[in-house]
Amino acid sequence: MPVESERGRHVESASAIEFEAPLHSTTRWRFHSVPNATSRWCAVALSVTGVGVIILAAGSFANPASALLFGACPKIREEVVTAPFRVGIGHDTHRLEAGRPLILGGVRIPHDCGAVGHSDADVLLHALIDALVGAAGLGDIGEWFPSDDPVNRDRSSSDMLAHVLSAVRAKGWRLVNADAIVFAERPNLSRHKAEIRETVARLLGVAKGAVNVKAKTGEKVGPLGREEALSAEVVVLLDGEQASGDPKP
Repeated sequence: MPVESERGRHVESASAIEFEAPLHSTTRWRFHSVPNATSRWCAVALSVTGVGVIILAAGSFANPASALLFGACPKIREEVVTAPFRVGIGHDTHRLEAGRPLILGGVRIPHDCGAVGHSDADVLLHALIDALVGAAGLGDIGEWFPSDDPVNRDRSSSDMLAHVLSAVRAKGWRLVNADAIVFAERPNLSRHKAEIRETVARLLGVAKGAVNVKAKTGEKVGPLGREEALSAEVVVLLDGEQASGDPKP
């Protein structure tokens, strides 16, 4: 029978010994022993709550802490733990053309050039969408919004983001934060970053503090520096457990 104590939970049977004890508020040790001909060995799992980091080793059950000093035991029972966090990265690049509107993060930016694309060519929201579907294991933006589909002609990227965000939430994921970089030689985006940040946060349904927007130039090098194109990169962190089934694009 399980024995509960201040040190943890101890379960012993003819085939195995299991012990679980808290180290502190976010970490627990989990031991699972497997008898062999000469002694009993235990697997050690260090589980960091909220991160799902697992470290396995082997050692004498008489001194469980010594397990960290030993190599892998071939008889250790394998345990699979699903990490509740997912990280996604997204990237997008668009050519620039004179006379077109420039939209970044759902905000129209005054400029003499704009991005060329099948939709409204919002490079920042496209990178954000790519990061979200990547973190949720839902493919990439091209699978969700093919450029040869007339439905996506001049489509609002804000609408595309809402569609993907709904699918991500349906799988049981919640956005923790998003960190974005826009690469453009011109215009200077410093005075637009606050509005872009607020707009993106509103579109995502999160607090402004959960979104960060940075701007970089191309230092007059390459297509970005020559103002032939602009690009964006976004990293997102999702929290939650996956729901069953995969939403379809």
